[in-house]
Amino acid sequence: MAVIPSSAHVHSNLWCISTPVINFQIVEWYHGNRVLRQFGYIQYILTLPVRLRETYGMTRRGMHGLDWGDVYEEYITMWNNQFRRVPQMDRGLDLQPSLEYL
Repeated sequence: MAVIPSSAHVHSNLWCISTPVINFQIVEWYHGNRVLRQFGYIQYILTLPVRLRETYGMTRRGMHGLDWGDVYEEYITMWNNQFRRVPQMDRGLDLQPSLEYL
């Protein structure tokens, strides 16, 4: 905890969101809701991973002049609503996996 700046703790619940991460023309889905136990929360049964097939392996070849803001408008909207995407986070005393989870 000593190496993490205090500013990172302001919205630390965002570490556990499930949202698209956009880096230029690349969009990847961040499954932060899969690491709740690492932060002392109960890990609930997960939903299936989100797969972005239309962006996987995409190259910029022949796509110069595109406005990536328009191309990825759907994902940008999801990112802008990230505070609404915080999963259920309940502190757990016993972080052993439940029988239901197993």
